[in-house]
Amino acid sequence: MAEDRKIECEKRFPGCTPGRVVGEGLHLYRVLCDGADILCRVSGAYRHFAARKEDYPVTGDWVALRREGDLIEGVLRREACIARAVAGGVTEKQILAANVDLVCIVAGLDGGRNLTRRGIERYLVMVRESGAEPLLVLNKLDLCTDIVGALQAAEEAAPGVRQILTSACSGDGIKELAGVLSPGLTGVVLG
Repeated sequence: MAEDRKIECEKRFPGCTPGRVVGEGLHLYRVLCDGADILCRVSGAYRHFAARKEDYPVTGDWVALRREGDLIEGVLRREACIARAVAGGVTEKQILAANVDLVCIVAGLDGGRNLTRRGIERYLVMVRESGAEPLLVLNKLDLCTDIVGALQAAEEAAPGVRQILTSACSGDGIKELAGVLSPGLTGVVLG
């Protein structure tokens, strides 16, 4: 855990411990804290002061956790947020993940609408706005009938973005993908 998160937590939320949100559900959050995986809720005070949906924790957030009762008292400074516009006529944004270093945009090579230029471009806009690094993962290599065409389409949609061809079934490309990951790096998968 970064020392600056601990200092921020102690300053802003005395008596709390910093933890990292690794999953979220209906009003429940899985938080890693001091090596433990804890199921938490936000405190009543936090709920009272949260004005918008984006004020609530998301996966990747560092939070101030009060261990007595396993309550989240607040969200620490966010960086590199992956966000999209909320559906409908509302001009609000939905934060999908926070404090992200790498975003794996996964597209299927099995034909159909899994590898579309517009789809990849939409994901790239979100990633670039966040400041995270994009990585295009072209999966289902074992089902691809035109690898050259797929690579060309991917390069046109995401010029200059690193691409890795994978197959979850055969294991092709999995070592290369694992080589991109390293301790301390936070990655998410979109697609």
